Amino acid sequence: GAVLAVLFAPPLANALGWQAVYGLAAIPLAVAMILLQIFAKEPPDREQKKLTDYLKILVNRDAWVFNLMYMITFGGYIGLTSFLPTLFYDQYHIPKESVGQYSAGIIVMASILRIVGGWIADKVGGIRTLLVLCGVITLATILASLMPSSPFVMIGLLIVCFSAMGAGNGAVFQLVPQRFKTTTAVAGSLIGEIGALGGGLLPIAMGLSWHYTGSFAVGFLSGTALAIVVLATLLIVMKSWTTSWVGAGGKALEVAPVQTEYQPEPVAVAD
Repeated sequence: GAVLAVLFAPPLANALGWQAVYGLAAIPLAVAMILLQIFAKEPPDREQKKLTDYLKILVNRDAWVFNLMYMITFGGYIGLTSFLPTLFYDQYHIPKESVGQYSAGIIVMASILRIVGGWIADKVGGIRTLLVLCGVITLATILASLMPSSPFVMIGLLIVCFSAMGAGNGAVFQLVPQRFKTTTAVAGSLIGEIGALGGGLLPIAMGLSWHYTGSFAVGFLSGTALAIVVLATLLIVMKSWTTSWVGAGGKALEVAPVQTEYQPEPVAVAD
């Protein structure tokens, strides 16, 4: 969806106006809503939990650690996605109707690497994966803050950064179901919401950076700061997590097979 938006929205807006673009965007939204209404079914509530049981997650420390992680992986992704047209137009003077061609490849990498990130997290552990990815995001945003003169160098840095963010999304949700086994849906909803809200912070930081300094450098460094905070937080909670609900590095704990008592079959005795 993000790729289609950056590819088609600017030229459509140039030809038809932004009001028409929003009207056209309502069509696939309506189709998705209709399909969801027809085919989606609610799972049975086997746990029979009360609303207060679900609301406890709002004050759960681990939930807010996940919120912080998702602010840099998902929030950073959607924040930078929405800001790419402004970055390419103001910094590199690329026509607005052409910015989608520069942005699409960057965004696609984040989508593809989300799957890869989840797969890697299953193999080596979500915590290990996130530690490496936050390091990559830190380095990529620092280099991007140098504002390279070539747009293609910036595109390369953003591809690396977006890839790490996309893979980080998958790694986060390798850990969430392990921590919140019976409240995965509400935990995922909270984490997704906070992550999306965090996506609004980066464009604000980028805009303020441009307004007060004439450069987007400080905006990128704000992403660096958040990635470092997530790194430090992971290092703090890693020991308590790996000694309570998750295996080494964030790998899923192996469930021991259920031992059943051997019952020999009765032997028929001939008359």
